[in-house]
Amino acid sequence: ELEEDAWVVRRVLSRGDRGDDVAEMQRRLIARGHSCGPRADDGIFGPRTEEGAISFQKTVWPDDPSQWDGICGQGTLTALGAVCRGGVYDDTWEVYQVLRQGDRGEDVREMQRRLIERGFSCGSTGADGIFGPNTAAAAIEFQKTVWPDDPSQWDAVCGHGTLAALGAIVKIDDGTASGHEVYG
Repeated sequence: ELEEDAWVVRRVLSRGDRGDDVAEMQRRLIARGHSCGPRADDGIFGPRTEEGAISFQKTVWPDDPSQWDGICGQGTLTALGAVCRGGVYDDTWEVYQVLRQGDRGEDVREMQRRLIERGFSCGSTGADGIFGPNTAAAAIEFQKTVWPDDPSQWDAVCGHGTLAALGAIVKIDDGTASGHEVYG
């Protein structure tokens, strides 16, 4: 049974994410002395929020630099007082291939769902499992928020970095996980 005022988070939060859950995370980071930049709790997980998250992670895990990634998964969110339940915490998304325009299937549908959840439209058909031009445009806009200073990343190809930023456990080529797990 959850308390009435419990902060429930259903996804891993990372650079490029937007929403009320990001704003609440920012408020909790700020309350603990970790700046999220001049816009404070605007609900946009940009580079300053990432810096604040890393600063917080260093205080929680001072002897474990592997935790200082700026990605707010279950460990970081729980340390901030969140209850991690539902969404990604009930349904882990593992991806075994790079996704690009022309691809179809469940991985594309899940990628679209996660883009839409973060405020990036994939067109009027929504999460239809078809990686068309509208999904490519949404992917590029998302990549711009994750890597605002690196236009070489704005290619609509959803590989390790983009998929991990969308909360996937990425297992491309060699079968090893990269990106972030839901525990970090």
